[in-house]
Amino acid sequence: DTCWIGFSDGSDQVEIIFTLPENAVLHGVKLLNGFASDPAVFGTQTRKNNFQRNSRIGKFELSLSDGTLRKYKAKDLQETSYGENVFYLMKPVQSNQVKLTIRSVYAGTKWADHICLSEIAFF
Repeated sequence: DTCWIGFSDGSDQVEIIFTLPENAVLHGVKLLNGFASDPAVFGTQTRKNNFQRNSRIGKFELSLSDGTLRKYKAKDLQETSYGENVFYLMKPVQSNQVKLTIRSVYAGTKWADHICLSEIAFF
């Protein structure tokens, strides 16, 4: 189990840049938002606590290497799928780089300055 954790004091945006294989065709992105630890490893209660204590991505933008810019808002799905969100582009786009810019977060109950993202998949 791994989780990307970014830090923010709330005064600026957080950017993550992903390099993709050349000529990758993107249809969308799937995020497993927040600290979504495996219940088999950490236990169900610890999983829920880790998810709630850390901040999760709220509003964000995807900037692609062809100039495409899309804005999204992730749902805070802690009680059901522990943060799994799927977002589609308007049309397939060929891109070799994606910049994810976090514009707002769902604040964690303990570590509001920790922004967690457990998984990201481009499809």
